[in-house]
Amino acid sequence: MDRIQYVGTILVALACLAGCKKQEAETAAPTAAAEAAPKPEHRGKELIPGESEVRANLKSKNYTEAVNGVMAMQGVLATSEQKAEWAVLFQEVRDALQDASPSDPKAAEALGTLRALRQGR
Repeated sequence: MDRIQYVGTILVALACLAGCKKQEAETAAPTAAAEAAPKPEHRGKELIPGESEVRANLKSKNYTEAVNGVMAMQGVLATSEQKAEWAVLFQEVRDALQDASPSDPKAAEALGTLRALRQGR
């Protein structure tokens, strides 16, 4: 009987630990989603040098330059604020390329390049 109680106690403890970790993961997910939400423009002030050029390249449909610009920025990110802004900018570039790629072969090619660069290939 003692062995059954011992095994039961261990199972209950493991279930509690698994439940606690799941709850922590659920509370952490909305925080990460809130941080990744697009932020408003910085009223002419760039957090990362060249980010306005990347956006201008997207607007003018110069997709290759936009991809090169956003990927080149990774080397100059020094603060967590810059890293968060880069993530927003990267998402903007990726979304624009995904939207344009079905009808624009240059956008499709740039999207493939972006994916390859992001994966380190």
